[in-house]
Amino acid sequence: MDALGVNGFIEFFIRKGAHFGTFFVLMFLFCIAFQKTVKWQVQKIIVISFLCTIAYAILDEIHQGFTPNRTPYVGDVLIDGIGAFTACLILMFWIKRKK
Repeated sequence: MDALGVNGFIEFFIRKGAHFGTFFVLMFLFCIAFQKTVKWQVQKIIVISFLCTIAYAILDEIHQGFTPNRTPYVGDVLIDGIGAFTACLILMFWIKRKK
């Protein structure tokens, strides 16, 4: 990280924060889409939404492997998964609170 300097260090956190935030929102959007289209229990919707979000993260990294000047990185899938999991926790907390 020392080779990147302060600007590179800040850019690194902005890019990783974008991964987290994007997949955090995607998890919520999958939940909304499933809630409006299927008659499943809320817990099942959350699990399926999480799995779809992770699948999308994996496919996105595979796609980067075929894109010039981009490289796939497993760490990005982990950060994406943490964003989606955080959304899961918030949804579960919100559902329990409503009961």
